[in-house]
Amino acid sequence: VNCVNGLPLLLTQDQMLRVFDRDSRRQYSRFWDIFQGKKAVFADYHMNFNHREILEKGGYLQKLTIQIASKYLIPVLKDLVQNEDNPPAWLKQVWEFFEEQIKREVIKDGETKTNFNEIKKAFFDCPILPVISPSQNNKQYLKTMRGLSSVVWKPTENISSVLVQLGFMTLDTTFFVNLREVLFNHLMPELLKTDNSNAVLDHVSQIPLSKFKLLSNDDLDKLQEFLQSGIGTAKKKQKYQRKLKSLPLFQTVQGERQRIEGHNSVFILNSEWSGKFPDLFGITTDGHLFLKYNLVNVHLSKTMDVSILTDLDFYVKFLLPSLHTRTEAQVLDSIRLLLVLQRHQTYGKYHDQIVAELRTVRFIRDIHGTPQLTSSFFDEENPLYKIMLPQEKFVPPKFWKLFEDEMSLRRLLMDLGMKHTVSDVEIIEFAHTIESEAQGQTSVKELRKKSSALFKKALKYNATKKNSNLLNGIATIKFVFPVQIQKDLCDYHQPLAGERDLVGIKGSLIEENSDHQYLIWSSMSILPTRSEEHT
Repeated sequence: VNCVNGLPLLLTQDQMLRVFDRDSRRQYSRFWDIFQGKKAVFADYHMNFNHREILEKGGYLQKLTIQIASKYLIPVLKDLVQNEDNPPAWLKQVWEFFEEQIKREVIKDGETKTNFNEIKKAFFDCPILPVISPSQNNKQYLKTMRGLSSVVWKPTENISSVLVQLGFMTLDTTFFVNLREVLFNHLMPELLKTDNSNAVLDHVSQIPLSKFKLLSNDDLDKLQEFLQSGIGTAKKKQKYQRKLKSLPLFQTVQGERQRIEGHNSVFILNSEWSGKFPDLFGITTDGHLFLKYNLVNVHLSKTMDVSILTDLDFYVKFLLPSLHTRTEAQVLDSIRLLLVLQRHQTYGKYHDQIVAELRTVRFIRDIHGTPQLTSSFFDEENPLYKIMLPQEKFVPPKFWKLFEDEMSLRRLLMDLGMKHTVSDVEIIEFAHTIESEAQGQTSVKELRKKSSALFKKALKYNATKKNSNLLNGIATIKFVFPVQIQKDLCDYHQPLAGERDLVGIKGSLIEENSDHQYLIWSSMSILPTRSEEHT
């Protein structure tokens, strides 16, 4: 063999005779034709076939290795990806070369990992792996070996059907039809393990957020449920949850999908009324997020300790404190909502808190159109109020028409301070009012109506309230019309009080016997009997 050193008798693939030179060994491989422009580097395969082992031992030839092949292939492949859409035909030969290298290793020592690991290392950042994109009508691409772990196997099974819609690639299995060793024993074990939620989350968390808008609600639920199932088995639970929260998977009460990271708190709203009052349940609440009550979110509540709120919880915690900043329409809607929430079994727990807050909210417009507190109004169904007060003191009719359940609304307004029970102080005030009106232009008919109603109320109040001192408080106020004296007595002598004259209780006699008129009609006023007033 030494005798050929320096002789120009080595035929290379470019059909040129070159010098045998141990310092510049020629490559030898049946895959020489995949290395474009490198014919001079390779010894002619057929010419040197019978002498290859001798020439190898002599140091003139060298079997092509993965390391050397990568040196020639990487620049070509990188340029190829930038300028062509589809993988080149000769790429199949490259993988046939890889298959041969791996099988040769099996024959040698029964192990196959070393050469495959060398392939991964050499082409780690080089686009060499044929893949297809199901989301782009099965368009072909070349992927680097770095991205091997993000490639899925079958795009139709399990969670893979969702992943491919997010842009995940699948292996081009038709490319590897005759490369069973490299496909099944080396590539497949390295692909994304779609039954491993931790592995899937690592890759899904790198997907642009805009991609998630391509998924249907069912697919988003499927992905969320799958990833949530991995919380319990995650080795680094907090890190896992952090990645999961960063994904826009979680459906809100408005139907949108959002991330749940970066919020002060997250709740699941089990609402019966969000559909009827969307404007209330869509309010912005300073960093709080409200998720829709559905099966996958309920599972979230168990795995991430997310609280579930009822409509009443939401009303008290978030809506009620913000009513002063809401629009008039929202405040009125909140009253409508409250009317139905009052039937909630836990309403009594919040009653005092709700009432205290609503009493400070001006949500009833008076007859002049000015918003007023509920305590500014009186209950028109109270007979004495109806007689004694002007219409502007009552809740305007158009307000009642805004609500369907007037009875429940009236009870609520009473809770909120609408005056519905006459007090002793009001009776005294009304007595002064009648006394004052008698000096003005109010008709006798109107005065008699007010006087009769107030006198009856005063007598009843005094009779039903223990230790009442009401009569002493109104004794000297002239607000009562005395009993009308019989005409024949009036013809004989004018009575003490005239037709428009009002008298006080003090100094008057309650008529318990009609004959009293004959004795005192000219010197003392006679008040109606209690029985007369009650009739």
